[in-house]
Amino acid sequence: QLEISNKTEFKNLSFKDVEGKLADAQETVGFNSSKKIYVNVPAGEGYLFQLAPAVKYGGNLIYDEDINENITLEGNLIIKNNATLKINSDYYVKGKIATENGKIEYGKNGVIHYLNKGNSINSADIEDTIK
Repeated sequence: QLEISNKTEFKNLSFKDVEGKLADAQETVGFNSSKKIYVNVPAGEGYLFQLAPAVKYGGNLIYDEDINENITLEGNLIIKNNATLKINSDYYVKGKIATENGKIEYGKNGVIHYLNKGNSINSADIEDTIK
């Protein structure tokens, strides 16, 4: 059993098995909260886990999050039910952004810059703010 706590400035920390051996070991830990993860590790086995901000390294966004400084998304981000990603600065995206009943809002200086051709958001009515 692992207990993961989010005491960072980010509202969504993505916890995942880097090697992909444990498909169900992918969770999002909310700001100022903890989650218990149950992992059965057979004798002689080992796992490598990553705990990182979802808006930087990918994962699920389940709580509202603001981008207030220039940062880069390295992986794929999924904005889940009723969560809002608010872009107030330059947000550089190497992966993809998808929405599953979540949304993206833009502040005055908010722009998404796609660094890989062909990546886009699967949501409507936001094309005017993408460069």
